[in-house]
Amino acid sequence: MTHAVLKKLRRFCVSEDGTGVVPVILWTPLMLGIAVSTVDLGAYTLRQVSLERALDQAIREVKLDTSTVWTHDALKTEICARSSVLTNCNELLNLEMLGVDMRDYVAPDDKPSCTDTIKLFTVSNEIGEDIPLTDRLTPARNFQNGIAHQTMILRACYKYKTATPGSFLAGAGVSDELGYTAVVSTGIFVYEPT
Repeated sequence: MTHAVLKKLRRFCVSEDGTGVVPVILWTPLMLGIAVSTVDLGAYTLRQVSLERALDQAIREVKLDTSTVWTHDALKTEICARSSVLTNCNELLNLEMLGVDMRDYVAPDDKPSCTDTIKLFTVSNEIGEDIPLTDRLTPARNFQNGIAHQTMILRACYKYKTATPGSFLAGAGVSDELGYTAVVSTGIFVYEPT
């Protein structure tokens, strides 16, 4: 009996059948993760480029049309109209516009003002009353219009939900508690003289 078991065990150790399956099983999760992360990176890049372009076009309007006093909502609407890729743009985009003194430069806060998604998606209060959308939107933290010849910084922060939350990129990106990832774009311009 032991001889038969040893013979089968020796044959199993010497046999090379099925050895190609082991690398496939080990490499498949990595390759699928890379493929899914590529899709996520492409979606992120598309949003980033779209936000950059819309912000640049809006900045051109702001710096050339100095007679208009731009509000946070008007500028947000202008940017969202120029970017069809950013879904729910009016709710998920937040802007900061700051004047900069180039002779006494103080860097703005490193952390951009982004939409508070927990507040945005909380539709009712503790007693069950509906909260209007206007009360759930994140107010502008810093938004000031400049004057002629003043250097301004305009920073936009758009949040979106990744299509594949389990991908490598989603895990490495900065996300909030609800899993929304921030896309930030910054533009610097000088108001043209009137």
